[in-house]
Amino acid sequence: MLKQALEFAKLKHKGQVDKANVDYFSGHILSVVANAKKLTNDEIVHIASALHDVVEDTNVKIKEIADLFGEEVAEIVQLVTKNNQTNIKEYYKEIKECEKARLVKIADLMHNSDLTRLPVIKQRDLLRNERYKNYIYYLKDI
Repeated sequence: MLKQALEFAKLKHKGQVDKANVDYFSGHILSVVANAKKLTNDEIVHIASALHDVVEDTNVKIKEIADLFGEEVAEIVQLVTKNNQTNIKEYYKEIKECEKARLVKIADLMHNSDLTRLPVIKQRDLLRNERYKNYIYYLKDI
């Protein structure tokens, strides 16, 4: 099922680039999945890692994730999907309460905080990176 999730994510993120202007799927999604594999052997976490941004960044709905990959994966993706109406502290608190979502978000933040992927590091990158490191610390403190 991980292979299917990767193919789905690749299709849905087609044409997107990350902050380093690198193909979003090969640059970010594959890195997050690799990070998740370093954190756990849980395939559900790996699948959710592959799909973690499809609802936030594409026209995919949670129901489609549930139909294709199951309710557990959909619940994890829902938790890590940022909602503009959600307070950031509440967002991370809810993620921290779900072990699998916590691992997905840590894997995501690990890649987001890797400044070596950026061709030029600006002040805003350093500030964002500091926030990401604080979120990782919060999520790891269980």
